[in-house]
Amino acid sequence: MKVLMLTPGYPPMPGGGERYVAALAQELAARGHDIVAITSMTERPEAFWTGTHAGEAVAEVQRKGLGVIRLPLRGFSGGRLPMLLLRKTMAVSGALGDVALPLLERWGQRFPGLVGLEQAALATETPLVVHSFNASWEQCLLTGSHVARIFAAPHVTSPFFHVGVKSAGRVWRNNGMPHQRRVLVEADAVLTNTVSERDGLVRLGVDHSRLHIVGAAIPPMPDADRSDRPVRLSERLTTGDAPLVLFLGRVSNDKGALLAMRAIARLSQLGIPCRLALAGQPAPEAQRLAKRLAQQGHPVHLLGLVDESTKAWLLSHCTALVLPSRTDSFGLVLLEAWQYGKPVVVASVGGPADLVSHGIDGLQVPWGDVDALAGALQCLLTDRIYAARLGAAGQAMAASRFSWSAVADRVEDAYRTAVADYKNRQRGGPR
Repeated sequence: MKVLMLTPGYPPMPGGGERYVAALAQELAARGHDIVAITSMTERPEAFWTGTHAGEAVAEVQRKGLGVIRLPLRGFSGGRLPMLLLRKTMAVSGALGDVALPLLERWGQRFPGLVGLEQAALATETPLVVHSFNASWEQCLLTGSHVARIFAAPHVTSPFFHVGVKSAGRVWRNNGMPHQRRVLVEADAVLTNTVSERDGLVRLGVDHSRLHIVGAAIPPMPDADRSDRPVRLSERLTTGDAPLVLFLGRVSNDKGALLAMRAIARLSQLGIPCRLALAGQPAPEAQRLAKRLAQQGHPVHLLGLVDESTKAWLLSHCTALVLPSRTDSFGLVLLEAWQYGKPVVVASVGGPADLVSHGIDGLQVPWGDVDALAGALQCLLTDRIYAARLGAAGQAMAASRFSWSAVADRVEDAYRTAVADYKNRQRGGPR
């Protein structure tokens, strides 16, 4: 089966969505499918608004049956602020409904602004399936829908839909604007990771019959020699015996990183030994808060992006992983923590709430509740036997339920159903 994948980012760019696409593409290629993935050439998330150097597309063969085409990014004149202003304008315009569709679809091609995406897609050999990813950077969904019609192929999409929380209307609007909704409603198949993501898409108007819960997985994490110090880890994390809490991911408010910092500061004020390491690209608001807390003497450390060996070291040495996010459609870092037998603390919304069983393999707290988060972390930091029991349960559950082989089985089923339904409609059958 020839599959054309369109995705904003792809490794070595960091991120759960990027790793998801790559792992799925590799698994499908290993099964004999012919996969072409078109993506950006950047390794840095901030290039989505700063852009990359102008240049030609770069094509590479990663393995038999898998090719990757990397395109430059247009970016925004002035960087992140103009991008955020345009996004806010789009959200306001979206309140006008379908009358704003033409304008939103044109603006949506700037997110993330892959140069020549449609031309590169149409230059590939005709696929049996077009599969697009990530509704938050919707250019790939918009282009995928369009080129699928030209190729006369079904459009399958994995939106990584951020269900969010009821109080976070901005999170919902960023994923469910009219142009995004149109693509999702018209798609031949929509693949989701969790029940919450599926239910959110049903509320958005997607037909339940075209939704497929395929889940997610991660490859086995590398062994971390507990006596080794990672190459680029801050010296202050290798000294002292205060238990370490780890945050992995984009260090931003929506991901819950600011909540984690405030919770650790609360514990520090109470005299409870603890340290927080945040590994990931920090947003400006996170940098400001971390600086202020550090000046006040609280044990909060921004590490920035880290390599895989450093991440493995952090996971092996931490007491718990915290991800109080309101936007994750799944949360691959939770599986990574469980592989190391570590307990996790999440917000009780979205994909992580579906994944974590409270009091069995992790803890859940209301999103935005610093006191509840501090209390959950205190419980794990002061009761190591309880923390170990939760981590062991998560490790057993992750090993039994989450593998790329199982995910790929479900994706193949969704592809076959989409192709059969598409051919039926071409013959005049019902949608």
